Amino acid sequence: MAERAPEPLAGCLKGIYEEMCGNTGRKFGEIFAEGMGRCLSALPICPSDADIFLRFAKQSGFAEGEMQLKWMEESRERLAHRVEELEAELAGRSRVAVSLGAMSGLLLVILLW
Repeated sequence: MAERAPEPLAGCLKGIYEEMCGNTGRKFGEIFAEGMGRCLSALPICPSDADIFLRFAKQSGFAEGEMQLKWMEESRERLAHRVEELEAELAGRSRVAVSLGAMSGLLLVILLW
């Protein structure tokens, strides 16, 4: 998976894999949270979004794969919902920027006339 991911995620995933293969005795959740926490802090992601992403690693004791998949799917849905919220906010901000640009243009025309 690290080969398909873009940097800096690729390096982070490779580091997590290598540490897990090293059998250091640490739990996967600890290694994942530490490695991805460093990686996500280098990206322009707000802490609440990073927390949604890292919440999976904080959960332990999933006995079956179905529960793990369900938890990952819920996290993916939370992130998708957050993306929708941010896109709506961006659309509103762009409308304000266009309006301010038009008003400043009118003001400039009035002042120069």
